[in-house]
Amino acid sequence: NGLKINKKLATNIAKYVSRVSLSLEGSDTINSYKMRKHKNFFKHTLYLIDLFKELKIDVNVKTLVTKQNINDIINIGKILSKKRIKYWLLLKFLPLNKGLKITSKYNLTQKEYEDLINKTKEEFPNIDIKSKNYELQEKKYCFIISNGKVETYLKDKGDFEIGDLEKESLKDIIKKIK
Repeated sequence: NGLKINKKLATNIAKYVSRVSLSLEGSDTINSYKMRKHKNFFKHTLYLIDLFKELKIDVNVKTLVTKQNINDIINIGKILSKKRIKYWLLLKFLPLNKGLKITSKYNLTQKEYEDLINKTKEEFPNIDIKSKNYELQEKKYCFIISNGKVETYLKDKGDFEIGDLEKESLKDIIKKIK
């Protein structure tokens, strides 16, 4: 998420939004790579958190919680506790569409997920920690993929691309999902 966002693009984005959401699934380059398969993802996400804060844009961080990173969540929390983020959203892996192929490798039981949420909230009372299961979500949302593509998810369509930041503005893309 956001690997193509540099200072110039972030400054442009900041004109249209009051908050950005960035993904962080590992507490270091190695753990992040396990989830995102890009060696620069971890460092760039931390850079973007600081950059958007400098631009006076609230930042929330999303972490997709899976079997692959469940033991690293507390370490991610230690990093985020030093940042001034708006909130930290812990998302339960939802095995839909592409995720159905990797369910056994990533999916947690509801109990494992709830236990982690409780433990994390106890460990970091200074962070506003939220949890979400998109299976129950009715609102529309979008994700900026590291290649600049923007995707959303609808129950009847699954994951699909709605725009490309190299070809159109985020403002125009967002209008498509309203």
